[in-house]
Amino acid sequence: MAEGIMRKPRGFYFNMSDDELVKYALQFCARNDIKSRMQLFISDASLYVVLNRRKLLSSVIPHSRNKSAPVRWPHNNDRLLHIAKEYCTNNGIRMKGELCKSNPKLYSALRYRRLLDALGLKTKAVAHWSKMGDDELLDAAKALCSSNGITQRSELGAKFSRLYTVLTNRQLLDKVIPHSYHKRKKSKWCQLSDGELVEMGRDACLMHCLKSRTDLTMHYFSLYNELRKRRILDKVVPRDNRGRKQGCS
Repeated sequence: MAEGIMRKPRGFYFNMSDDELVKYALQFCARNDIKSRMQLFISDASLYVVLNRRKLLSSVIPHSRNKSAPVRWPHNNDRLLHIAKEYCTNNGIRMKGELCKSNPKLYSALRYRRLLDALGLKTKAVAHWSKMGDDELLDAAKALCSSNGITQRSELGAKFSRLYTVLTNRQLLDKVIPHSYHKRKKSKWCQLSDGELVEMGRDACLMHCLKSRTDLTMHYFSLYNELRKRRILDKVVPRDNRGRKQGCS
């Protein structure tokens, strides 16, 4: 998906007819390589909301549950590993992160069965935050937050818990994410009704094969937080699946 997408001014889409809106949305998706409803919402939440409320979303991006049958991986671990190795070889994948981005469902299936290490993919070197000096730690933390779009302390804690702990223990967290960030504008998820938010959460879980609340937190922290605040998280991930590890089937 293209970076730096220019947002339209408030109210731009409301003056369009249904046909004009669908035509514009299709061009927007093609231009920015948008293939899922989640990508569209993240790229332009206002466009997504208008399409959804006019019941035109299916004309732009068909519902993911109607696109194809759920992926069913073989029960035999050796067979699954063979499929994964063949996929990585054909697509030039050498890092775990590359596999996760390229085929999240296959990645999740391997992770749930604890087969990722057997695949032989490399992982990025883990930074030893505690061994860094204060200045080096601050530079690294700021760069990490900038590259990952992290603006909230809770996001930093969820994605990089060790870094968060070291920053907190050294009383450096304010220099990375000041308290003033808590006065930021509302999350884009606030634009959605409860029903729309639940549908978005279910689509996210289906698209990335997320089986637990922990999985949802790691992939879409702000979405998880909004569902939790509205007390509708059970409609997306039932309590029985809060932390249980399951295979993708």
